[in-house]
Amino acid sequence: MEKLIYLLWKDDRRSRAEFSQRLHADLAPQLNSTEALGVQINVVDEAIRPAEHMLIENSKPRYYAMVSLWLETAISRQGIEELLWSVATRVTGYL
Repeated sequence: MEKLIYLLWKDDRRSRAEFSQRLHADLAPQLNSTEALGVQINVVDEAIRPAEHMLIENSKPRYYAMVSLWLETAISRQGIEELLWSVATRVTGYL
């Protein structure tokens, strides 16, 4: 089993709430219907605003979501990456 982590950047024209809604309502069900053995989505949305001053930022612009996936093999990630690109303006992945 392999764990993949993706950072996602939102379109600056979208609010945090819109981006979060799209990830939870659209992306999450789609990812759950893939070969992923597990999916976790963490979003920088209004819920974290009280602790936002504690975010560690090493790069600008800030990413607004982190998606963690567990797959039998990273070789089968192409369809998943297409889904991620459908909701984000920038996607960076790590194995």
